[in-house]
Amino acid sequence: MKLLQDFELYRSIIEDGFLQAKKSVLISTANLKNIRIPTGRRSSKSLVEVLLDLAGRDVFVHLLHASPPSFSFRKEADRRKLSANPNIVLFQCPRVHFKSVIVDERWMYLGSANLTGAGLGAKSERKRNFEMGFITQDAALIRAVGARFDEITEKRLCPPCFFYSQCWGPKKK
Repeated sequence: MKLLQDFELYRSIIEDGFLQAKKSVLISTANLKNIRIPTGRRSSKSLVEVLLDLAGRDVFVHLLHASPPSFSFRKEADRRKLSANPNIVLFQCPRVHFKSVIVDERWMYLGSANLTGAGLGAKSERKRNFEMGFITQDAALIRAVGARFDEITEKRLCPPCFFYSQCWGPKKK
């Protein structure tokens, strides 16, 4: 287990985390923005492009968020037909506030940072939040967080919830 803060979060979560996925990525965040992700010395891709790249490598991406995605995310997602990709599934639940990234069921980030530039420390030194979290490969912790993710995305916590009408995602089969 390793404690991370500020810019370390970006490098670990993005570069060492979900960009290295081989099978699956589960992401939970309260806020979802179309952040820019550096891909080279002078190039970058939007989060939407990165998600589509992962899906193109047959990586399944499940993204759980609380608030509606930013206008920029929605606009590009619509233009690139993100919702038509069977390897990418977005879920919204207004009660979600935990932030996690689970990669291939073997690596996990859990902490305070949203999937935003300010949250991950990707912005300049003066335009970032003060965040902390940890990464781990502890199987029991990963299973526990994954189980909570599944409880929400499979709508097992929904019946008594006051906000149920504001949630969306694939219909339960």
